[in-house]
Amino acid sequence: MVKKRKIPKSKSKVYIGGCAETLMPEIPLAPIERIFKKAGAERVGEDAIIALRDVLENVAYEVSVKSIELAKHAGRKTVSADDVKAVVRIFKCINLS
Repeated sequence: MVKKRKIPKSKSKVYIGGCAETLMPEIPLAPIERIFKKAGAERVGEDAIIALRDVLENVAYEVSVKSIELAKHAGRKTVSADDVKAVVRIFKCINLS
């Protein structure tokens, strides 16, 4: 059983057009800690949980923005799963090669 502890909430920085805008975090910290545990971590520092949450929120924001652009380019108001998958495929080619 995972020991419950109080994790301080921090303000996440979302990078918009190259400059950081401080926003309240959207992703709760507990699921991030569970992901670390599933990956095999015995212990996880609060700073690591907050850092991963901030990274995930920044990536989610960027993928959302680009997915919206794809939907608009296709003449749609609704973002589809295909838009998101296409953006992730593009990001993988650019960032992970």
